Amino acid sequence: MLADIADEHELDTGIRREGVLYSVRAFTAKATTAFGTLFGGILLSVIDFPVNATRGSVPDETLWYPGLIAGPATSIFSLAALGFYFRYRINYQRHREIIAKLEQRRQQSVR
Repeated sequence: MLADIADEHELDTGIRREGVLYSVRAFTAKATTAFGTLFGGILLSVIDFPVNATRGSVPDETLWYPGLIAGPATSIFSLAALGFYFRYRINYQRHREIIAKLEQRRQQSVR
């Protein structure tokens, strides 16, 4: 998808920037991991999850909260991401049009 977006961006702006797109993707993956770890630690503190707990020693009512957080609560982020995927409009035909226009532009530049 990022390569197709880079092609469309080049068509719109005349500038090739796939490096920027891929670096933003890598940064957001790292930031998401870091934020998830931080947020998880904060939530464990908020629910008073016992430190160094052994299997079977954590009360069921305490275990309910991490289940809620890991399941239904995080689904909100998945649904938000799905909304962005629905906005993606490059299909096979559209990409062929983009490539043809870029090729035409490059041929005109060579002359």
